[in-house]
Formats: sequence, structure tokens, C-alpha cells
Amino acid sequence: MVTTISFVVGKGSLSHNNRSFVAENVVEERIVLDEFYIQEPL
Repeated sequence: MVTTISFVVGKGSLSHNNRSFVAENVVEERIVLDEFYIQEPL
């Protein structure tokens, strides 16, 4: 088995990491149940 590591080269995407967008397949009534562990700028 090969082990790999992925990492960001460059700035990254704060909106992706913090999920500050609502994808099409999200049930919006359940957003209030989301939990955030760490939200900080890159």
C-alpha cells in the first residue's frame, strides 16, 4: 500500500475550508445543525 499526502500550493480557499457557501445538494433547513471546530483565516 502506498501512503500519500496532499497539501495546498499557494493561497488556498478560505471559503472552501470554512464552507461559507451552500452547495446545491445541501438541505438548507439542516444548516443550523452544523458544527464548526476551527474557523480562522489561512
